[in-house]
Amino acid sequence: MGKIQHQSIFSTIIIYLGFVLGAINVIFLFPKLLNEEEVGLIRTLLDAALMLGNLALLSTNHVNFKFAPFYRAYLPAKKIDLQGILLLMTLAGIAIVVTFIFIGKPLMVRKFSAHAKLFVDYYYYLVPLTIFIALFEYWISFSINNLKTIFPNFVKEVISRVYITLIILLYYFKILDFQQFIALYSSLYLCLFALIAIYVRYYAEVTFTVAISNVTKKLWKKILTYQSFVWSGIVFYVISQYIDTFMISGLVGLSGTAVFSIATFIATIIQVPQRAMLNISIPIISKAWKDKNYDSIASIYAKSSINLLIASLVIFVLVWSSIDNLYSILPAKYSEGKYVLLLLGLARVIDMGTGLNNIVILTSNKWRFDFITGIILICCVLVLNYTLVKSMGIIGSAWSNLISFTIYNAIRYVYLWKTFGFQPFTSKTFLAILGAIAIYYAQLLLPYCQNWFLDTLIRSTLISSLFLLYVYKTKLSADFYKIIHQSLQKLNRR
Repeated sequence: MGKIQHQSIFSTIIIYLGFVLGAINVIFLFPKLLNEEEVGLIRTLLDAALMLGNLALLSTNHVNFKFAPFYRAYLPAKKIDLQGILLLMTLAGIAIVVTFIFIGKPLMVRKFSAHAKLFVDYYYYLVPLTIFIALFEYWISFSINNLKTIFPNFVKEVISRVYITLIILLYYFKILDFQQFIALYSSLYLCLFALIAIYVRYYAEVTFTVAISNVTKKLWKKILTYQSFVWSGIVFYVISQYIDTFMISGLVGLSGTAVFSIATFIATIIQVPQRAMLNISIPIISKAWKDKNYDSIASIYAKSSINLLIASLVIFVLVWSSIDNLYSILPAKYSEGKYVLLLLGLARVIDMGTGLNNIVILTSNKWRFDFITGIILICCVLVLNYTLVKSMGIIGSAWSNLISFTIYNAIRYVYLWKTFGFQPFTSKTFLAILGAIAIYYAQLLLPYCQNWFLDTLIRSTLISSLFLLYVYKTKLSADFYKIIHQSLQKLNRR
């Protein structure tokens, strides 16, 4: 876990820096400078483009993660043709998806004109966003395969937020009108793609050749089978991830999407450690499967579960303890998202507590199971979302999220346990949950300070200190214990 731990820590710091910048944009600037429909438009455009961009990718990034170790084992770098093949596939996927964007315009007009006309007006801005999201993710996969995750995370999390801050300030000072702002916003991933492409070309082993290698001749059937199943699973997964936005926009309106987007952004903070660990773990777990190093996979899976559970519980308690302070600085309309955030936050804790189950499955020879769970997930999400959003509004979407992802992760947990004997939970799992509950109720004993910022600072300091003490004394996680112990030793030397 050394390399995973090292790069996860740096990546987590970078991602949280990005979230601080994102919070400035999403929580402070957007609600103050844009009306609710305009905020909802930005969220709907981005979610639509992220969904379409991932579909256009045709799961070439996962093919790269799965099969790159085999190409490296049997071919010199200059003769590896995998990169060129995957680029052609990605370009083909982009062409197909962009075609469907144009063909689908009449359907979008019918579905969104009543409650989200602004989305219909700016519909074609999906094209540049979708194209460059796909290309950006394509290039990032090569960086991850070379165990270089820090700079890609910096580009994705920090530079993207700085770019958005700059253009929203240009809009505030009336240098841009709203249409120009959206035009520049839609070019965001073009800039990110250019940066990551330059970085990968200089610092990673990426070569392009049109000569078909012997490895490709032997593996092409397996590659296409793997790709088709994984892509089908991803179709279901990405739709389940972004369907909330479209259901709310179509059934409630863009103002409801704006409220939901704030709650979603805050809940996503809980998943930052998972995102940091994910990238660096993929090539390591993939190689362990190739080498049949099952003990290593079981160890990574178990450690990821307890480490991510502790991290998610800390962040969830920090967020929920100061939730009223947070919503007090937003326009009144956004307070409707308070309990949406609670349910989304619980869903994120459950997802993180089950560890890196998706990566363990996708990189194994049982990757077809990902397709099966994808079908189950999308069925749950579609039925629950449509039913609950119609009857309950945006809180219905949050309930759908919590129920669907709990079922999804429970099935994957049982499957890994029964198939491989991988079982990440121990008594420390339950101690972590009990500790989080106790610390949450302990902070309620603090009287409220009359200043929201001071109250949040004091409350967060107490919660963080209690968590550090609890994790250290109970040794819930060997990795966290080591980090805290080494930090204490450094302080003692001073």
